[in-house]
Parts: sequence; structure tokens; C-alpha cells
Amino acid sequence: MNNNNLAYDFAGTNDTSNTNKSSVDSTIINPPTATINVNYYGFEAQNPNDPEEVKKVKEAKNAFEYAATIWEGWIKSDVPIEVDAKWIDLNSYGRDVLGGAVTSSIDFRSNFTGATQDDTSYIMSLANHLAGEDLNGGRAEIEVWLNSGFDNWHLPTDGKPGNKFDFTTVVLHELGHGFGITDRINSNGTGTNGTTIFESFIVELNKDKDGNPKLDPLSNDSSELKTQLRSNNLFFNGANATAANGGEQVKLYAPSKWENGSSIAHLDERTYSKGNPGSLMTPRLNPGEVIHNPGAITLGVLEDLGWDINQVETQNQAQQASEPVETPAPGSIINFQQDKITSYVDQDSSASIVKTIENNQGIELINNGWKKFDFNYQVTKDTILEFEFKSIIKGEIQAIGFETNDKFDANRDQGRIFQLEGKDKFGITDFKQDVTGKGWQTYKINVGDYFNGDIDYLLFTNDHDNGAKNGHSQWKNLRLYEKGQETQTPAESQPPTETQKPTESQSPVEVPSINFQDGEISSYVDQDDSKSVVNTIENNQGIEIIKNGWKKFDFNYQVTKDTILEFEFNSLIKGEIQAIGLETNDKFDANRDQGRIFQLEGKDNFGITDFKQDVTGKGWQTYQIKLSDYFSEDININYLLFANDHDNGSKNAHSQWKNLRVYEKGQETQKPTESQSPVEVPSINFQDGEITSYVDQDDSKSVVNTIDNNQGIEIIKNGWKKFDFNYQVTKDTILEFEFNSIIKGEIQAIGLETNDKFDANSDKQRIFQLEGKDNFGITDFKQDVTGKGWQTYKIKLSDYFSEDININYLLFANDHDNGSKNAHSQWKNLRVYEQNQQTQPEAETQPPAEIPSINFQDGEITSYVDQDDSKSVVNTIDNNQGIEIIKNGWKKFDFNYQVTKDTILEFEFNSIIKGEIQAIGLETDSKFDANSDKGRIFQLEGKDNFGITDFKQDVTGKGWQTYKINVGDYFNGDINYLLFTNDHDNGAKNGHSQFRNLKIYEANANQFSRAANQEVVLTVQDSTNNYNLSSYGGKNQDKGIFNIYDDQTAVELTGNSWKKLDITNYNITENTVLKFEFQSAAEGEIQGIGFDNDDIITDDDGANFFQVSGIQDWGRKIKPELEDDYTIGSEWQTYEVKVGDYDIGGNFNYLTLGNDHDVSNANAHSQFRNISLSEM
Repeated sequence: MNNNNLAYDFAGTNDTSNTNKSSVDSTIINPPTATINVNYYGFEAQNPNDPEEVKKVKEAKNAFEYAATIWEGWIKSDVPIEVDAKWIDLNSYGRDVLGGAVTSSIDFRSNFTGATQDDTSYIMSLANHLAGEDLNGGRAEIEVWLNSGFDNWHLPTDGKPGNKFDFTTVVLHELGHGFGITDRINSNGTGTNGTTIFESFIVELNKDKDGNPKLDPLSNDSSELKTQLRSNNLFFNGANATAANGGEQVKLYAPSKWENGSSIAHLDERTYSKGNPGSLMTPRLNPGEVIHNPGAITLGVLEDLGWDINQVETQNQAQQASEPVETPAPGSIINFQQDKITSYVDQDSSASIVKTIENNQGIELINNGWKKFDFNYQVTKDTILEFEFKSIIKGEIQAIGFETNDKFDANRDQGRIFQLEGKDKFGITDFKQDVTGKGWQTYKINVGDYFNGDIDYLLFTNDHDNGAKNGHSQWKNLRLYEKGQETQTPAESQPPTETQKPTESQSPVEVPSINFQDGEISSYVDQDDSKSVVNTIENNQGIEIIKNGWKKFDFNYQVTKDTILEFEFNSLIKGEIQAIGLETNDKFDANRDQGRIFQLEGKDNFGITDFKQDVTGKGWQTYQIKLSDYFSEDININYLLFANDHDNGSKNAHSQWKNLRVYEKGQETQKPTESQSPVEVPSINFQDGEITSYVDQDDSKSVVNTIDNNQGIEIIKNGWKKFDFNYQVTKDTILEFEFNSIIKGEIQAIGLETNDKFDANSDKQRIFQLEGKDNFGITDFKQDVTGKGWQTYKIKLSDYFSEDININYLLFANDHDNGSKNAHSQWKNLRVYEQNQQTQPEAETQPPAEIPSINFQDGEITSYVDQDDSKSVVNTIDNNQGIEIIKNGWKKFDFNYQVTKDTILEFEFNSIIKGEIQAIGLETDSKFDANSDKGRIFQLEGKDNFGITDFKQDVTGKGWQTYKINVGDYFNGDINYLLFTNDHDNGAKNGHSQFRNLKIYEANANQFSRAANQEVVLTVQDSTNNYNLSSYGGKNQDKGIFNIYDDQTAVELTGNSWKKLDITNYNITENTVLKFEFQSAAEGEIQGIGFDNDDIITDDDGANFFQVSGIQDWGRKIKPELEDDYTIGSEWQTYEVKVGDYDIGGNFNYLTLGNDHDVSNANAHSQFRNISLSEM
């Protein structure tokens, strides 16, 4: 690689007399919305016996991983980004070179589907994102070089570089180049315009003949362009970047002397010097400078280039910065934008953490931090500041204040700072109280009584620079207004209107739900396990207990003959006693107290069991208990008790309670909602009908799954689905369901359809929109619920339909055909019934008995101590049929089995967050040895490689994947444990893996001869039967994933996958016809169907194989020879082949299905359905 392809980045001056920490000096780790896979080269110690060198290399790799994790939370992309990281000596380019991003002609694409401009080059990572697929053939999209020869690196990620150069900041910078902040202008600056998307936004600022500013694009004349490139007068003119820069174009680095690798592809060094929010992408880094957030300007540039940015308010924030709101709307809550929060450098610690909370309606500070928020206001004698404050850990000074400039002066400023809590005293202490651990406190301060005048910032203080230095403060619902304006009730505090169903949100304010931050939650010590976990949920309207826990909540009430206890309960994992009760003191006595405890679920019996039912895994249940039926006289209670008793076995019970109300009969203005109705009205089972697509609306890449034991359905990506459901809707018909929006799309809705053709004009009156950026259909129920969990809806259909209608389908819309196209919706517990209808529930569907899944309550789950992190979390899921591991964990499960040559391991795997090694294995003892054990560990996902990698693929975020491994092909012998690996000991350390429906059985045992989903329906000689599907070509060929669906008539292959169907001894004649349908969403190397007599793929087998797609030529083209291959991403195509015309004849044992893709991160995709063999 010559140096013309390297965008250099240099160390700046060593003068640290005025070193600024950072423009955004508190790291923000957002949830990942992109996947960055890093391949490391040179990150090995040259002398493995030198502990310092080993530590240095490990820290460098860890910092790179950390920087990638930061970027994963800012950009959005469905296509994984491959990065080659090279740790090499770059001193030959100059001893002050820190690193560089390498670009060459192969790293750009133009005129692809999804490009926003014609004849324009896009860097590879951006091209893939816009195209929605990998255009790069598995190669890395970004190559980053870091100078291992530089001797003044600060490699840790703590943000405290002292007089050194922060490695993490440099990696963030280089990745910014890899996302598109780069050019292809002639390397010596003599004037050749490279027409990249970045260059298309570059303009020169000049003046017209009248002296007014004008913006000129880069010239095509080489002489004129050369002058422009050295003019120190070039700007980036994208709308988002300009807005983030206060309404001014972003100045680029274009010095009068051309600097190879620095000119043009960076922001201007002087304009965005250290401490400026745009300084990440300048060409030089100063010692001590730390930038662990991209900043609004850099994010604005990337958004202009075409990236989807995980910060929807970037542009609005910038506009507010350029046009400050001098007087907020009366009573409006302040919205905190992260990029407008900065530090008081002299007071603030680099270890401080700042986050926005409560949907940006609040702010929290952790550790020693002093922050300011841009906010312009004129304080008068009538100005009121209203807010809520919560002190979680007491510091020294916890306060809120007003500032006039960005330099803090204790003497001058203390008259504008209101101290609320803390061990020391500072500022105005009129509002200082001991409130730590007492939940949210509400404040209303007449600011005009203390000072008046113009302010530019709100100040938030969480001072704690001595001792533990771990103060923790939160502020929310801040309002600044003038006296008299508060007569208008803020919209946020208004109850939902009548048209805003879900019914729970309509509960009248006369009977409010208990807020669990209004009192203290503590333990019954004698009953409670110290390992139990208690959390508040549902915006503090609920509580959950995990593991063996007995908790009490401060609650004083006089129970009378008219007292009602109303609540909802959800048992996620069954324990021994799951209950709610009322207590009079803080000592638990089983004999005395059991008469006031209502058991709801559990294997044992205790207390009042009238309400005990088997409800685990069945979602929220509603209860209304008249307490006088159980208490003979009035009593005063002091606590509510919550029991999640599980002190035997796995000890992992999980209970949740929400919407608790204690009130007197007559106070309720509204009867309990229909969600209290017992299970007489059954939920729809999605296995009782067919789920199909509205072809004109639906994207072939959409994914649909049934969830919650077939009681629900989810759609991922742009999908419109219909479910067979015949019903006569009358004036009394009720539609009841729960909905969960995980990722917002454009239209997320439920509807009722009369036929299988979708017509937007006629059908929109039967479609109820629930969420989405666009508006469509009936929008009475549309709310912003994304990320807020399950919402309950109950719709009386006669309010919308004027007459009875017969419907044939339920419609589910997850429309998202623009942008990232990654919407994710879930619906469950659907009921359609007549008012007052009561029917008996259907019997629960039993799993097939012939191949039982492993139940994780039948053995003990323990840790491999040397590998496992004590912070890792393990849970059983899916009614104990699965296991999940969160954070860095290596777990083993007791399981004795003799593995033979015929042993099959079958399971499903779901990677929610990518780690380093995510795997399943079979172990012989309780001590882990990497060398001896790796031959029994099957890696499924992860950034590193370990063990058997035949099944490793990029599946993170793609839902459940099904695996069937012939374990006997790899080893045999006695095993004692199943091993589950979620290794992630570098970077964010937040890997998240799930495994479920594990089966181990013998392929030749009668009772386990075939798994339920291992047979495919074929039509042979006009007779339809099941035929066994198995692996083909051996473990080196068949490494992918398969799925059988559509009543076993369709087979889906993903990755490098080859399968065979057993058609034992079928005689192919000159009259044999092979007919099938094919569809593919991703091209491989060889995709098609053929015939064979053995399990080995040879070149000779190509003569018996019909290729319909793929970049390689192997096998036979289906006549006519000039017919084009299948077009990837198009609809199903039907093929009818007269096999005898291809000189194929004789007896064959197998019909073969090929989806060949022998590359790393194989993603080829093939689907075959309605396969038949017949004779003409």
C-alpha cells in the first residue's frame, strides 16, 4: 500500500499549558444499532514473555473494541461492517503520525441500488448501508492503521491521558474516515476532482459582484481546482452538518500548503480546536485531549452523506442552538439534548458520567461532575423554576443553578446556585435537605426572589471529589416560566383521552396506582436471600423480584370492610411461593402473617390460596380482591409484602406486580377493565391458521415469527402479513390484544380484512394504526410507545364499523420501506369475542413427546470459575426450555450422555448482542482446559475464533436460528455437562446469548428416528408424502442453517448449506419432470437442485445439478440456455425441468438442494417449495 492511499492523522503540540479535556468528555454508550466486526492484525506481543508488552497490546486491542462499540451506538445499519485493524510501525511516514484510514479504488462503489446521487462514489461501508446488502464480497470495508512505533500513547479507555495521546480518540477518528469523511482528490493537490459523495458537499465561500457571500462548488478545471484546494476557504455544505454548526457551513482543512493525507478530508484545525464539539475530525490531536463522542457536527456530516444516525433530534438541536428559545412555552418541560451538555472543565472529573433520562426529559450525573446545558432565558422577579430531584448516592454538593458564561467562578456564581443535598455547604442552601434514598422530591423556586438578569446555561452539580467520589444525582421535569403562566396544565400531566385506549392508561386519577419511589423497598431478612434482585418497573408503577426474595414496601393504610386491593401479576419463572400480602410490622412470622398473604402461583402452598393458578409464562393477570372477605375486622397496615420464594433447586423464580391500587369501594369511577376477565375467552393460536404476505406491500426480506408459545406474532423489517381468521363482526364485537414496538417503523398497525388483495383506499378504514412515523388508517390508537414495552388495547369495533361484516383475515402491518428498514413489532394475546361472551379455554398444546427438549430445572447450572465473570447473569427462559447468558459468562449444565457416531445435537440460538465467543459444547469434567476442550465446542457467533467454527455465522440481531449438528462427526465418548459460552471480556463486555429447545438423541434410535421438523413434503408420482431431509456433502460443505415451514412444503437454506432429500432408488427416465419454486434474498456461489447417490460432492455431480443462481458456474443451466439466472430479491419463480432432456437417467437415492457460499460470514439464501417429481 503506497502512502497516497493513507489519510494521515498527526500528533499535535506537546504544549499542554492549556490542554482541554474534550468537547464531549463523558462517554455515551448507546444500545447498538449497527454491527462492527474487527479483524486484528499485528495485535500480538513480539515477546510474549514481556508482561509490559503483552499488557500494551491487550490494552490497544481493548481500546479499539471500545471505540467500535461507541460507534455501534451512533450509526444505524442492517449490514455488518468489517474493519481490518493493523497495529504497525508508521514512523516511516513521520514520527508524529498517529494513524490513518486506508482508501483505494476498490473501497468505493457508484451507481448501485440505493445510491442517493448518480455517478458519485460512495465509500464501501456507506454503499453497503444504502444498498441494504454487502456489495464487497465479504472483504473488509474499512482498513485502519495505528502507529505501534509511537511511544507516547495512552491506551486505557479511562479518559485520563495526562500528557499522552489518547488511543481511543484516534480510533474513533479513523473510523469516521471509514464511514465516508474522505475524498479521492489527487494526492498532491494539483487538481483532480474525485467526485465522492463527500466532495459533492464541498463549496468555496466567495462574494458576488455586490459583495454578498456566495457558495461555489469545486471546479472541474484543474488549474482553478488547485487554487480552491489551497484556499483555506472550503466548507462542507450539508443541511444537517450546517444545522449542527449553528447554521453556518462547516469549515474544512484546506491550508495554503497542500498536506498529503490531511488536506480536505478533515475539519479545519483552527476553527474546531481542542475543546470544540467538532474537533474529533480535525487532522491533529493534542496531548491530553479526549474525545469519546463523535459530536453533533461529525454526526451531521455523516447524516448528510447518507447514514442513519441514532440521534433523531440532531438537526433540531442544532437549530435550537442557532435560534435559542428565549421564553419557553408556559409549563413546557425542558428537553435535554446530549450534544448541548458540556462540562465545567476546572470542576469536572473525566470519570464523570452524564446521561439523559426519562425520554430526554431528565438528566443524571454519576461520580464527580459539574455540567452545563445551553439555555438562554431572561430571569425576572416573576420567574419560577420547577423540577424534580433525586439523590441516589450522597455527594458533597448536589445542586442546580443558572450561569451567565462557560467559566465557573465560585465567588461570583454561588449566588445563583441552589444546593439540594450534600455533605458540604455551597451557594443558596434554603432548599438543602437530607433526601438521599428517599426517591423523587418536587421543588418550585421563585428564582426572582434571589436574582434576575439574562442567563445562558443551566448548571447541574454532582460534586464529589473526596472519598468514594461516587455521588449520583438525577433531575427531571424541569420547567422555567413566569408567574401566571402556570395556569395552563402541561400536556404531559393530562390523562389520556377517551379515544386513547389502551385501557390501563384510562384508569381514573381518583384511584392512582402506587408509585414505588414514594416509599422504601426493603427485605424480610430471615426470609430473603442476599442474592435476590429487586427492581422497579413500568415507570415506577411496578416492582419485580428475581431469585429468592421477600420484600416489603412502606405503605400505611387502614383496611376496612370496603377496602379493595387491585393489581396485575406476571410470573416469568415459577418459584415455590409467589404472593402479595399486607403486613403490620417489619418482622415476618409465618404463623401469624399467613392469613394476610394471598398466594398467586408456586409449587408449594402458603397463606390464602384462593387466587393461586398456573399462570407462569401466560403474561399479565389482573386481580381484584375485596379484603373484608378475608379480614374480620379493620386493621392498620404499614407495609405491602411481595414474596418470590424459591430457596430450593435453581432458585431463579421471577415475579412482577404492577398497577397496584388500594381504595375504598365507591371510589372507583370505572369498573375494572376487561383484562380482568378470566381466561374464558381464549387467545388466538397462530398455529391454527396460515400466515401469508400481502405481496404488493411486503418485502421479501421481512421476517415473521410466532412468539409466546404461538400466542403471538412478530414481524421484523418491512412486512405486511395476514392470518386466516373467519369471523362475523357485530355491534358487540371486541378486539383485545397487546402490542410491543421494539423499533419504530412508518406504519405499525392491526386490521381486519375481507380478502387477500390489499387496497389502501378501501381497506384503511379497517386498519388501526398503533405506532409509526407516518399516518394511515384509523389513528385513534396511535401513540409513541416504541421501547416502552407491552401495551394493552381493547377496541369496540362497532365504534368504527357501521354494519356487520364478515372478515377472513387479521392483518398485521410493520411498514418500513425507507431508511434503515428495520422496524420490529410484536402482537400477543389476541382475542376477538362478543361482549359478555364466555367460553371454555382450549387445552394447552403439548410438545411432541418423541424428542423432549431439555428442561433446565432438571439439573444445576454452574460456572467455569476461571473463565466466568462474577458479573455475568444467567437465566432460564421459555418455561425452563432455554437458557440465556448476559455479560462475560461460561456456564455448564449437568447432563450425562454417551456420544456415539450417530448422536445429534439440535437446538435454537439467538445472539442479541455480539460477544467474542458465543458457543455451545459438551464437557467431560468441571475444569475448563482450552487446548483439550476446544475440540468439543461449536462456535456459533463472535468476533474471535475458538473451537469448531463450522457453524459460526453473523447472526446477531437476526432472531432465533436453528441448528442440527451430527456430533458424532466430530467426537464421541461420555460427557457430563453441556457448556454454554458467552465470552466477552474486552470492550463493552455486554454480550447476550440465548439457547433453547435443546435435544440430544441418536439418529438410529426408533423413538428418536426423526425430529418433528426434519421431514419435507414432496409430491412423487402424484402421491404426496414426507421425505427425510439430512445434511449433504459432509461438515466442510454443510455449515449453514435450515428451516422447514409452510406445512413442511418449503425449505429455507442460509449460509453455506447443502441438504439432501431421501428419494430412495427413484428411476429417472426420459419422461421424468422435476418441478419446484425458488426464491432468494442473497446470492451465493452455487444455488440450485440436483440428484446424487452418495453423500459426497464431486465435480462429476455437476452434470446432475440444475443451477438457478450463483456467481460461479457449476452444474446445468435450465433450458433455454439464454434464460437469465434468477434475479436476487425478486418473487418466487417456478421451474419445470424435463430431466431426460439433459441426458440424466437411472436410479438416484437423493434429491439435493444447494446453497453454496464458501466465504467467511456466508450469507447466501435459498428457498425451495412445492417440489415434485412426476412422469409425463
